Amino acid sequence: MLFRSDEVVRPNLGGLTDKYIYYVWTVFFFVLFANVIGLIPIGYILQVLTGDTHLSHWGGSATGNLSLNVMLALCSFIGIIYVGIRETGFKTFMAHFNPLGWGDPKMLLIGIPLYVLEWMGLFIKCTVLAMRLFGTMMSGHLVIAAFVGLVFMARDVSTNLAYGVSLAVILLGILLTLLELFICFLQAFIFTFLTVLFISMVAHHHDHDHPAESEL
Repeated sequence: MLFRSDEVVRPNLGGLTDKYIYYVWTVFFFVLFANVIGLIPIGYILQVLTGDTHLSHWGGSATGNLSLNVMLALCSFIGIIYVGIRETGFKTFMAHFNPLGWGDPKMLLIGIPLYVLEWMGLFIKCTVLAMRLFGTMMSGHLVIAAFVGLVFMARDVSTNLAYGVSLAVILLGILLTLLELFICFLQAFIFTFLTVLFISMVAHHHDHDHPAESEL
Protein backbone atom coordinates (compact mmCIF):
# COMPACT_ATOMS: atom_id res chain seq x y z
CA MET A 1 0.00 0.00 0.00
CA LEU A 2 2.83 2.37 0.85
CA PHE A 3 4.47 1.42 -2.45
CA ARG A 4 1.39 2.44 -4.42
CA SER A 5 1.01 5.66 -2.45
CA ASP A 6 4.64 6.79 -2.43
CA GLU A 7 6.04 5.23 -5.61
CA VAL A 8 3.03 5.32 -7.95
CA VAL A 9 0.47 7.91 -6.89
CA ARG A 10 2.59 10.60 -5.27
CA PRO A 11 5.05 11.05 -8.18
CA ASN A 12 2.06 11.82 -10.43
CA LEU A 13 -0.34 13.68 -8.14
CA GLY A 14 2.30 15.30 -5.95
CA GLY A 15 0.69 17.44 -3.25
CA LEU A 16 -2.76 16.27 -4.29
CA THR A 17 -2.04 12.69 -3.24
CA ASP A 18 -3.46 12.90 0.29
CA LYS A 19 -6.58 14.63 -1.02
CA TYR A 20 -7.50 11.99 -3.60
CA ILE A 21 -5.79 8.85 -2.28
CA TYR A 22 -9.09 7.54 -0.89
CA TYR A 23 -10.65 7.55 -4.33
CA VAL A 24 -7.56 5.88 -5.79
CA TRP A 25 -7.66 3.10 -3.19
CA THR A 26 -11.41 2.65 -3.69
CA VAL A 27 -10.93 2.12 -7.42
CA PHE A 28 -8.02 -0.26 -6.90
CA PHE A 29 -9.69 -2.51 -4.34
CA PHE A 30 -13.05 -2.50 -6.15
CA VAL A 31 -11.45 -3.65 -9.41
CA LEU A 32 -9.27 -6.14 -7.57
CA PHE A 33 -12.22 -7.64 -5.67
CA ALA A 34 -14.31 -7.85 -8.85
CA ASN A 35 -11.43 -9.61 -10.61
CA VAL A 36 -10.62 -12.10 -7.87
CA ILE A 37 -14.22 -13.06 -7.14
CA GLY A 38 -14.44 -14.36 -10.70
CA LEU A 39 -11.87 -17.05 -9.90
CA ILE A 40 -14.20 -18.62 -7.33
CA PRO A 41 -16.69 -21.08 -8.94
CA ILE A 42 -19.59 -19.84 -6.84
CA GLY A 43 -22.25 -21.23 -9.15
CA TYR A 44 -20.84 -24.75 -9.23
CA ILE A 45 -20.32 -24.74 -5.47
CA LEU A 46 -23.99 -23.84 -5.01
CA GLN A 47 -24.94 -26.52 -7.53
CA VAL A 48 -23.04 -29.19 -5.56
CA LEU A 49 -24.54 -28.05 -2.26
CA THR A 50 -28.13 -27.73 -3.45
CA GLY A 51 -28.29 -30.02 -6.47
CA ASP A 52 -29.95 -27.23 -8.47
CA THR A 53 -28.33 -27.00 -11.92
CA HIS A 54 -29.89 -23.59 -12.49
CA LEU A 55 -27.42 -22.08 -10.01
CA SER A 56 -24.39 -22.99 -12.11
CA HIS A 57 -24.43 -19.62 -13.88
CA TRP A 58 -24.07 -17.67 -10.63
CA GLY A 59 -20.81 -15.88 -9.92
CA GLY A 60 -18.21 -15.02 -12.52
CA SER A 61 -15.92 -12.06 -12.92
CA ALA A 62 -17.83 -8.79 -12.74
CA THR A 63 -15.13 -7.07 -14.78
CA GLY A 64 -15.71 -9.65 -17.51
CA ASN A 65 -18.94 -7.72 -18.14
CA LEU A 66 -18.42 -4.68 -20.35
CA SER A 67 -21.32 -2.82 -18.69
CA LEU A 68 -19.51 -2.59 -15.35
CA ASN A 69 -16.25 -1.58 -17.02
CA VAL A 70 -18.02 1.19 -18.92
CA MET A 71 -19.36 2.57 -15.65
CA LEU A 72 -15.88 2.39 -14.09
CA ALA A 73 -14.45 4.24 -17.09
CA LEU A 74 -17.26 6.80 -16.81
CA CYS A 75 -16.35 7.38 -13.17
CA SER A 76 -12.74 7.95 -14.24
CA PHE A 77 -13.88 10.36 -16.95
CA ILE A 78 -16.00 12.35 -14.50
CA GLY A 79 -13.22 12.21 -11.92
CA ILE A 80 -10.69 13.63 -14.38
CA ILE A 81 -12.97 16.55 -15.25
CA TYR A 82 -13.90 17.17 -11.60
CA VAL A 83 -10.33 17.20 -10.32
CA GLY A 84 -9.11 19.24 -13.28
CA ILE A 85 -11.71 21.97 -12.75
CA ARG A 86 -11.36 21.94 -8.96
CA GLU A 87 -7.57 22.19 -8.93
CA THR A 88 -6.91 24.49 -11.90
CA GLY A 89 -10.17 26.36 -12.35
CA PHE A 90 -12.71 26.07 -15.14
CA LYS A 91 -10.96 28.47 -17.51
CA THR A 92 -7.53 26.86 -17.13
CA PHE A 93 -8.98 23.39 -17.42
CA MET A 94 -10.74 24.22 -20.68
CA ALA A 95 -7.58 25.91 -21.97
CA HIS A 96 -5.76 22.62 -21.42
CA PHE A 97 -7.59 21.22 -24.45
CA ASN A 98 -6.54 24.12 -26.69
CA PRO A 99 -2.92 25.09 -26.06
CA LEU A 100 -3.04 27.51 -29.02
CA GLY A 101 -5.53 29.71 -27.19
CA TRP A 102 -8.52 31.60 -28.51
CA GLY A 103 -6.99 35.05 -28.82
CA ASP A 104 -5.80 34.85 -32.41
CA PRO A 105 -8.72 34.49 -34.88
CA LYS A 106 -6.29 33.17 -37.51
CA MET A 107 -5.56 30.13 -35.36
CA LEU A 108 -9.20 29.16 -34.87
CA LEU A 109 -9.13 26.92 -37.94
CA ILE A 110 -6.50 24.87 -36.13
CA GLY A 111 -7.61 25.53 -32.57
CA ILE A 112 -11.21 24.35 -32.90
CA PRO A 113 -10.39 20.95 -34.50
CA LEU A 114 -7.56 20.55 -31.99
CA TYR A 115 -9.96 21.30 -29.15
CA VAL A 116 -12.40 18.65 -30.40
CA LEU A 117 -9.61 16.11 -30.89
CA GLU A 118 -8.28 16.69 -27.37
CA TRP A 119 -11.70 15.99 -25.88
CA MET A 120 -12.06 12.93 -28.09
CA GLY A 121 -8.63 11.81 -26.92
CA LEU A 122 -9.70 12.01 -23.27
CA PHE A 123 -12.88 10.09 -24.06
CA ILE A 124 -10.96 7.43 -25.99
CA LYS A 125 -8.45 7.02 -23.16
CA CYS A 126 -11.26 6.28 -20.72
CA THR A 127 -12.90 3.94 -23.23
CA VAL A 128 -9.63 2.04 -23.56
CA LEU A 129 -9.62 1.58 -19.77
CA ALA A 130 -12.91 -0.29 -20.03
CA MET A 131 -11.98 -2.33 -23.11
CA ARG A 132 -8.54 -3.29 -21.76
CA LEU A 133 -9.99 -4.60 -18.50
CA PHE A 134 -12.86 -6.39 -20.23
CA GLY A 135 -10.69 -8.08 -22.85
CA THR A 136 -8.06 -9.27 -20.40
CA MET A 137 -10.45 -10.72 -17.83
CA MET A 138 -12.73 -12.32 -20.41
CA SER A 139 -9.87 -13.92 -22.36
CA GLY A 140 -8.52 -15.72 -19.29
CA HIS A 141 -11.87 -17.40 -18.61
CA LEU A 142 -12.28 -18.33 -22.27
CA VAL A 143 -8.86 -20.01 -22.38
CA ILE A 144 -9.67 -22.16 -19.34
CA ALA A 145 -13.09 -23.02 -20.79
CA ALA A 146 -11.45 -24.06 -24.06
CA PHE A 147 -9.09 -26.44 -22.26
CA VAL A 148 -11.94 -27.96 -20.26
CA GLY A 149 -13.77 -28.51 -23.53
CA LEU A 150 -10.88 -30.74 -24.65
CA VAL A 151 -11.92 -33.28 -22.02
CA PHE A 152 -15.37 -33.71 -23.57
CA MET A 153 -13.87 -33.95 -27.05
CA ALA A 154 -11.46 -36.65 -25.85
CA ARG A 155 -14.33 -38.55 -24.20
CA ASP A 156 -16.02 -38.91 -27.56
CA VAL A 157 -12.90 -40.68 -28.82
CA SER A 158 -11.94 -42.84 -25.85
CA THR A 159 -12.61 -42.98 -22.12
CA ASN A 160 -8.94 -43.66 -21.36
CA LEU A 161 -7.94 -40.72 -23.51
CA ALA A 162 -10.41 -38.55 -21.60
CA TYR A 163 -8.74 -39.50 -18.29
CA GLY A 164 -5.32 -38.61 -19.66
CA VAL A 165 -6.52 -35.31 -21.06
CA SER A 166 -8.32 -34.56 -17.79
CA LEU A 167 -5.08 -34.91 -15.82
CA ALA A 168 -3.26 -32.60 -18.22
CA VAL A 169 -6.13 -30.07 -18.13
CA ILE A 170 -6.18 -30.08 -14.30
CA LEU A 171 -2.44 -29.36 -14.10
CA LEU A 172 -2.64 -26.73 -16.81
CA GLY A 173 -5.77 -25.27 -15.22
CA ILE A 174 -3.93 -24.78 -11.92
CA LEU A 175 -1.13 -22.94 -13.69
CA LEU A 176 -3.59 -20.79 -15.64
CA THR A 177 -5.54 -19.99 -12.48
CA LEU A 178 -2.35 -18.82 -10.76
CA LEU A 179 -1.59 -16.73 -13.83
CA GLU A 180 -5.10 -15.28 -13.73
CA LEU A 181 -4.65 -14.41 -10.06
CA PHE A 182 -1.55 -12.44 -10.97
CA ILE A 183 -3.43 -10.77 -13.83
CA CYS A 184 -6.21 -9.80 -11.40
CA PHE A 185 -3.73 -7.76 -9.38
CA LEU A 186 -1.97 -6.47 -12.48
CA GLN A 187 -5.15 -5.21 -14.16
CA ALA A 188 -6.32 -3.52 -10.96
CA PHE A 189 -2.93 -1.82 -10.78
CA ILE A 190 -2.99 -0.75 -14.45
CA PHE A 191 -6.55 0.58 -14.29
CA THR A 192 -5.76 2.62 -11.17
CA PHE A 193 -2.38 3.84 -12.42
CA LEU A 194 -3.77 5.05 -15.74
CA THR A 195 -6.63 6.82 -13.96
CA VAL A 196 -4.11 8.61 -11.73
CA LEU A 197 -1.96 9.44 -14.75
CA PHE A 198 -4.88 10.93 -16.68
CA ILE A 199 -5.90 13.00 -13.65
CA SER A 200 -2.37 14.32 -13.24
CA MET A 201 -2.33 15.49 -16.86
CA VAL A 202 -5.12 17.98 -16.23
CA ALA A 203 -4.71 18.67 -12.50
CA HIS A 204 -1.12 19.86 -12.91
CA HIS A 205 -1.51 21.83 -16.12
CA HIS A 206 0.83 24.84 -15.89
CA ASP A 207 2.14 23.39 -12.61
CA HIS A 208 5.86 22.87 -13.08
CA ASP A 209 6.42 21.41 -9.65
CA HIS A 210 4.61 18.15 -10.33
CA PRO A 211 4.33 17.56 -14.06
CA ALA A 212 2.97 14.30 -15.34
CA GLU A 213 5.88 12.02 -16.01
CA SER A 214 4.46 10.33 -19.08
CA GLU A 215 1.45 10.22 -21.33
CA LEU A 216 -0.42 7.24 -22.74
